Amino acid sequence: EDPQGAFREMQRVLKPGGRMLLLTPNLYSYKTLAAAFTPQQFHIWMGRLRYGRGQEADMYPTLYRCNTAAELRRLGRQAGLEVVAVEFVTNGPTWFEKFPVVFEIFDVFHRAVARWGALRQLRCALVAELRKPEPALVASQGTG
Repeated sequence: EDPQGAFREMQRVLKPGGRMLLLTPNLYSYKTLAAAFTPQQFHIWMGRLRYGRGQEADMYPTLYRCNTAAELRRLGRQAGLEVVAVEFVTNGPTWFEKFPVVFEIFDVFHRAVARWGALRQLRCALVAELRKPEPALVASQGTG
């Protein structure tokens, strides 16, 4: 709910020079767009279809507040973290495993976005590497 607070907490708990990896859905992937524009009841229904009954607690409401490379960089810098890298990644058409024909169609799509850099903005997720800077070394030696 509060990405800015989460980034401040990451900065607080990392030791100087410490690094962390963050994985988040990419706002511009078809999976995230579909989730953003469908009601929570649809998410629960799809979760039951994919995982079976009893998993409803894992079908939590989605809040897309830090799901672009620009927003990851902005919030990281605001919190005093160095953004080392932001990569677009894909994990395949996992949602369609139970539907072989649909799976094959989306598999072609995933292979295309994985292969062609021009389509990287459509990949499923973002992985960001953030680093807490080390304090500047101050020369404390006197002359003489």
